[in-house]
Amino acid sequence: MRFSFSICVMTIPFSGSDPPNSSFLRDAGTPTGNRLNSAKLEQDALKLFDEPRSHDYQKFDTALGYSNYTLKLHQAYARPWMAGRESDGRNGGIVADEMGLGKTLQMLVRIKEDTLRTIARRETVRPTLIVGPKSILLQWDEEIRRFFLPNEGLTCIIYHGHNRESKYTLTDLERTDIVLTTYGVLTIDHQSTEASKWKKLYGLFGVQPWRRIVLDEAHEIRNASTQKAKAAFAVNAEFKWCLTGTPLQNKIRDLFSLFHLLRVENFSDDGWFKSNIELPITKNTLDSLKAQKLLKIALGNTMLRRLKTDEVNGQPILVLPELRITIWDCDLSPSEREFYDALEARMQDILESLISQLERGDIRFYSAAWVLLLRLRQACIHPALLVQNLERAVEDVGAKDERDVLKEDNRCPLCRNRNESTAHKKACGRYIEMAKYLSKTQPSTKITITLNILREIKARPGKEKTIIFSQFTSMLNLIEPFLQRQGIRFSRLDGTMDMNKRKEKLKAIKTDPNVTVILVSLMAGGTGLNLTECNNVILFDLWWNPAVEEQAFARAHRMGQTRTVNVYKLVTKDTVERRIMELQDKKKKLAMETLDQGEIENMKKLSKDEILRLLACHI
Repeated sequence: MRFSFSICVMTIPFSGSDPPNSSFLRDAGTPTGNRLNSAKLEQDALKLFDEPRSHDYQKFDTALGYSNYTLKLHQAYARPWMAGRESDGRNGGIVADEMGLGKTLQMLVRIKEDTLRTIARRETVRPTLIVGPKSILLQWDEEIRRFFLPNEGLTCIIYHGHNRESKYTLTDLERTDIVLTTYGVLTIDHQSTEASKWKKLYGLFGVQPWRRIVLDEAHEIRNASTQKAKAAFAVNAEFKWCLTGTPLQNKIRDLFSLFHLLRVENFSDDGWFKSNIELPITKNTLDSLKAQKLLKIALGNTMLRRLKTDEVNGQPILVLPELRITIWDCDLSPSEREFYDALEARMQDILESLISQLERGDIRFYSAAWVLLLRLRQACIHPALLVQNLERAVEDVGAKDERDVLKEDNRCPLCRNRNESTAHKKACGRYIEMAKYLSKTQPSTKITITLNILREIKARPGKEKTIIFSQFTSMLNLIEPFLQRQGIRFSRLDGTMDMNKRKEKLKAIKTDPNVTVILVSLMAGGTGLNLTECNNVILFDLWWNPAVEEQAFARAHRMGQTRTVNVYKLVTKDTVERRIMELQDKKKKLAMETLDQGEIENMKKLSKDEILRLLACHI
């Protein structure tokens, strides 16, 4: 059964064009002494990124002397705004435009025009360091080469790989215009520098100073205590920029790292931010409305944000083809249904024994519940996934903080509970054995439906291409043989590929008319990729964080797309997938991204009843 709908939602947020004393602040209100619901206050603060806006951009030059590209009005507005954020003592800012509005292009314009200005002054041009996930480095490199006219381009180095230090000297880094690297490489160089007894500056930290550091997908550093955040903070750069379409993932706290990087007065101080912003909003103190007002002022000064649904001069900011989303209800096969129902009953039995731990607030309950949900999700996709190494599954869904459930210290092979009886382990082990007997050579329900969708796409006029997303790389392995049997030529991106392999696979889907499908893992291609050659997207398994799903859609539904984009979300009926969708619909601000991000601690935001409902328990 299919349910289709088109996306047409008008939500227009604020941009950095608002002065601090404008109407931008008026809805903050004044404290009345009445204590409001703390959850509502935090939701109100989150709405800073979704407030209706219409922009008046009349007198901005859209022509570029060094490129054939003509700027759109919102991009032309960013030109003087970004220049202003690098003058008069300011040291950068946050470009938080929604995915697909040209954050990369706007940054290239800033770098180029600053370079031209520096040369005109006969001053030394300093390099710009751009840091991002590995998945987007090639995208930046391609944009740099494509954007500029011949003899007008910027020089670029991709600083990545085991031989990077022997391949590029410090002089090479200092003499290039742009150095592209990953958060991982930056972290390694920082740790090496910190560990040096002789205070040697390793790799990227040898450049003193950089002209600017640009963090793409800057929400990657939202946890200020992580090593990659500390590495970013330590870079010596004159200007610092954050590019992200999702500056706030779930909590007000996410913004602190961005303010800290930019050295925003007061807001970059951890103690001040907690006392004056975070705690008043999240704990519902009497200063909560004042905190929201202060936050609006800081964001109004440092952040530029526009959405694809904004209006500019009374017209849509960006005219994109229609986005059609089809929720495809999948009926499990009799054997899959028998296995899923038996597994779910076992999960319920296990959860019943853990209820007392929930009452005590024991983190082991949330850890165990997370694993049980993961197992049910795998059963919805293909039972064979339960046989794979759990560590591989945990890495696939980005739950790298769940190290505790991976330890082999007398843990159950299915539910990962510690110190269970022999009888318990034997009972759980039977389900692993059952999964082994469900043949990998037979397609699961979702594989069968995927093949049917691909046949339907092939029958359309014109040669359309399709992205198939899954969080589990093992699932991509299971899909491949069935594509080969159908004679479907495909490419693939996953996190195990080096830069050269990624480049080869992307080139295939972009340039070979006979390659019509690309398999993409969430960790390898959920962000940053431009795949407008594809106008169909199949979400093989659900991502509970809607922002992650939107990132996937945006690989195809973005500037440069000329055809209607069809998104197919495969949802198994009468399973945990459907219950999670229902729970999301009921509670719009539910912190469901914990199931993707692996932040077990955040599962405490779910009530006991909600966790039980997800696992179909009636206790």
